[in-house]
Amino acid sequence: MQHGGLFWPAVLTYTFMAGERATAQVAECHRGAGRSPLTCTGTWRTAHGDTGSGEIYGLSRSDAGRTVEVRVGPLGPYLPSLKAAAAPVSLSVAWLASFIALTVTQVRAGKRTRRLLAEPGAPGNVLIVTGEGARTPDGRPSASVVRLPLPVPAAPG
Repeated sequence: MQHGGLFWPAVLTYTFMAGERATAQVAECHRGAGRSPLTCTGTWRTAHGDTGSGEIYGLSRSDAGRTVEVRVGPLGPYLPSLKAAAAPVSLSVAWLASFIALTVTQVRAGKRTRRLLAEPGAPGNVLIVTGEGARTPDGRPSASVVRLPLPVPAAPG
């Protein structure tokens, strides 16, 4: 998941903390069929006079017909609230916990690998390899080296 897992939480955090303040008039809030999320639409005007219309996030059904203070960010207008922040905060914590767990696992694996490579192996698992072949510490041959003749050069063309 790398850094992409933090995109949405980071953008929402930016919106809640530094997004442009706006006043929104909520036209309607409705829930689609089944378990679909609540969708609220309306219009908004920022402190600088810019206007917009469309979906407004982080609202409840009771906000329909009301005027609310929102923050406008890259993903649109949001009503800053604990409810609206719960999902991005939960995702950020889950992503961070996963990243920490993966990092700890990698560090432990690296330490274990370095330790195993530094320890002498059991006598039956050690081979002494030279240009003449491989043998066990007690001198028994394990593999031999045979020098092959050089290949015949290919004819030009």
